[in-house]
Amino acid sequence: MGLTQANSCSWSCDVTVMQGLGVVGARVMIDGRHVATTQQQGMYHLDSMKPGSYQIAVEAPRMTYDIAVVKVTPNTPQLPSIVAST
Repeated sequence: MGLTQANSCSWSCDVTVMQGLGVVGARVMIDGRHVATTQQQGMYHLDSMKPGSYQIAVEAPRMTYDIAVVKVTPNTPQLPSIVAST
């Protein structure tokens, strides 16, 4: 995690089920656009995030995730984990 350019950031985040286990192969969307697919232990990486507010949605078979609204700033240490709601 950290600053990659003056006005953009890179983040590593994770997608889990309620028991805290990572979800491999989940599709991560930012503002409706597919930007990543989770890897081992549910991790995904976002590059070149500019400061602002974003809606993060996740799609995975047999799981439901609430849309997360996050505010990205150069001072934001990390994005929150996304946990299945059902």
